[in-house]
Amino acid sequence: MTNNLTSFRKGATIAVAIVAGTLLASCSSSSDGGEANAVSTGNSVVAGDSAADGDSAAAITQTTNDYLTAVNSGKLDAIRAVSCKQVVDAIPADTTDGSPLAQQIVVDSVDNIVVDGDTATADVTASLKDTPDVESQTESLKFVNEDGWKICQ
Repeated sequence: MTNNLTSFRKGATIAVAIVAGTLLASCSSSSDGGEANAVSTGNSVVAGDSAADGDSAAAITQTTNDYLTAVNSGKLDAIRAVSCKQVVDAIPADTTDGSPLAQQIVVDSVDNIVVDGDTATADVTASLKDTPDVESQTESLKFVNEDGWKICQ
């Protein structure tokens, strides 16, 4: 039996995706126990070298937008492209593309980005497009840097 991405998305763990959900696996993150050198960039907080912080924050924000665009479209390859290896490996091999979501999810903000080496977290606030009666939801998402920042939730 072939799995359809629409069915796969229904078992989601990310409240931001409100209707569609996301992928099942979660990445483990480790900390070296050291304190991060945090730098404020607008509403975001990132750790480490300030020259790289803006780049990391921008990349994490872009990954978040690309991820929800992929979820909205139902395109499995697009979801895989912005998901960490652990999440990609958890997708059943026979999963196929799903239908685009009837209620599109939009990113309202990506805040409080904290980078710790090759892992990061960010508070993502999202809402349903053209549905003002449904409140936005915020969820803390995990990211891992695997040749670029990937969602690992």
